[in-house]
Amino acid sequence: VSAEPLRFLDAAKALDPLSADPYYAEGRLYQRRGHFIEALASYQAGLDDDPTHVLLNYSVAELNLKSGVLPVAKDYLGRCRKYDPMFYPAHTMLGEIALSEVDRVRESLLIRINAGDSVDYAGELVPQMKEAAAFFTSSLNINPAQPQTRLALATLMLRLSEVAPLTVSVSSNAESVRKAYLTKARDLARQLKDQLEAFAAEDHPRNPTERELAAVPNLACYNVYGYALYALGEYQAALSAFKDHIAHSRDRQYIPDATERNEYTNSAALAYAVDWVERIEQNQRQYFKIDEFEQDSTPNYYGTWTIPMKLKPDTGFTERTRIRGGKLYLEVNQKETGAISRFE
Repeated sequence: VSAEPLRFLDAAKALDPLSADPYYAEGRLYQRRGHFIEALASYQAGLDDDPTHVLLNYSVAELNLKSGVLPVAKDYLGRCRKYDPMFYPAHTMLGEIALSEVDRVRESLLIRINAGDSVDYAGELVPQMKEAAAFFTSSLNINPAQPQTRLALATLMLRLSEVAPLTVSVSSNAESVRKAYLTKARDLARQLKDQLEAFAAEDHPRNPTERELAAVPNLACYNVYGYALYALGEYQAALSAFKDHIAHSRDRQYIPDATERNEYTNSAALAYAVDWVERIEQNQRQYFKIDEFEQDSTPNYYGTWTIPMKLKPDTGFTERTRIRGGKLYLEVNQKETGAISRFE
């Protein structure tokens, strides 16, 4: 760090010894240059003068988060919320910390499962996931203009749709919980999609600033939207969402920066969309032939066709499929066996 800016900051400290702002500016200067120890010392010195300085508390939390010292980071973020409950970056960072805890707990659970331990997978994961969701939600309630936070919350809702129903004993209630989380994920992602499409419809500078780019939702919102639609049974709408993602990834209106646009072609998010288009279109290539049967079925006879026996049969299918009134009624239930049925 050059000496001249530091001299000005020393002068500012001397002029107003009770102000913590010069220490904050000094810390940011050190931090931008990668001198994190010096930055932390400046922030702490500023807090000695003004312990209620929200930006200083947040900056100390940020450095501790980068260092992996999560309890200290959470402590300083708690101070931010205490001194300014409307300081939404603290809510967002607490959500990110809670989300990292979700991943840590999940990895720990998988290790214990592989070791043969009996674990309550959903019971241990869901509280951590709900905590992260609560922080993201409170942050968005304060400042809705946070596309990355909204995307994080939408993605988290998808994860909850898979895990939270496992904590519900009644199957009908579990399905309602699953659909509720999927609907929330769909709606959050649709808001981002609509915002992104509105942005693309406008004229914007060829070289947008970093702040302007941060306000633009990521194309990954189409993945969350498409997956939620598919899980809700809206297959054609899901296919359209994934196709839109692929098409927009090549459009300057959606990704103004040429370098970023080129890099996006190799992104995991785009590969995910391509994979889902292939999956859905493959399913659509299946065909169905309508047959009229001349007699009702009898036990162990379902017409002139073969039930493959090499793989474990679907017991729900073999026991409950019937021909009645000239029509074939298929009953598919893999809940007991986990088998996948294939009809040809």
